[in-house]
Amino acid sequence: MRNGRLIAALILALVAPMAVADQAVVDRLQAAGFPLTAEAEAQLLAATAEESARLLPEIVAEAVRENPDAAADIVRGAVIAQPEQAANIVTAAVVGAPDQAASIAGAAVAAAPELAAAITSAAVAAAPEAAADITQAAVTAAPESATEITAAAIEAAPEFAQAITAAAVEAAPDQADAIEAVAAEVEAEIDAQTDTTEPDVDDTDDDPVSPD
Repeated sequence: MRNGRLIAALILALVAPMAVADQAVVDRLQAAGFPLTAEAEAQLLAATAEESARLLPEIVAEAVRENPDAAADIVRGAVIAQPEQAANIVTAAVVGAPDQAASIAGAAVAAAPELAAAITSAAVAAAPEAAADITQAAVTAAPESATEITAAAIEAAPEFAQAITAAAVEAAPDQADAIEAVAAEVEAEIDAQTDTTEPDVDDTDDDPVSPD
């Protein structure tokens, strides 16, 4: 009997903090103005910690698909509530509304400027064709991180390096020299990595030369 009570107490001690944590996530989302539906709230409250980490980006993606014009506000609220999931939130949102990639990135960076590089990388990776617009939005939101944002964007979409650099300079012209320098450095590193991974091509003719 005593052992049964002890086990029950241990289970309650483990479950109660998880329930409190999940409720805290819901409370933060609601406080940040996130459009949390009753169904999504119930899912979060019933989820484990691992499930919650996967569930929130899915909820964000669904909300963005249903209302793409509000994508920036939706992402801002989610990132404010759960900044540690900012990159996953941005990826899900951009996939859900690729036409809103720049506004999503800008809103996320404004909500968590200390994560500007990670957010930019996630957004550009999800929508590389919008790399320049994403970079400009991110630098505008966090000009103090202009060089880090530029580097992250180029690493995520090196084929758009020139456009990314130009967009960053346009958003933060007073940092043009630093932006162009870091862009050149990142491009050089990418080129060097490419050179080391490409197989050597043997140009010699393996066919024997026929004597005249």
